[in-house]
Amino acid sequence: MPTIAKRLTGNHVITDLTSHFDDDATSPGAPKVHIVCTIDIVNRLWGPIIVKNEGGVVKVWDILLGIYHHFQTPLTRREVDLITEADEKNYDRIVEAMWRRCSKAPGLTGKEWKEGLKRADVLGDLISFGGLRVVENPDNTWQFHLDLLNRRDHL
Repeated sequence: MPTIAKRLTGNHVITDLTSHFDDDATSPGAPKVHIVCTIDIVNRLWGPIIVKNEGGVVKVWDILLGIYHHFQTPLTRREVDLITEADEKNYDRIVEAMWRRCSKAPGLTGKEWKEGLKRADVLGDLISFGGLRVVENPDNTWQFHLDLLNRRDHL
């Protein structure tokens, strides 16, 4: 995860989120939120990202860390099979995405490569954080809609 998290505001201004990491993610505070990605395949394969703060309320940092860990999860053989069943070229696409991810990793490229395919690789170039839209459901639960942007459009 980058050392400084940033967001793009509605006025297209990039701001530093570091000072907000300990803020409640919702108002009123909630112990659990669901995050639904606007990329359909993410929801079909893995369902929503569920972020909990046992004994407290979910903070901004909990949300960012939950998203990060979700997409850093290694792909299972079954998930790779499902992805390639839809289109045989998908395997080459996710391996290419893995190669790009590993070559840009701040650590050792070889270490990243040994960790193998991850959920982030299924996204291809849709790896830039585009923001979260918040929905409070009628049952007083919170749901966030995660927007991802094309990395090449936002370098």
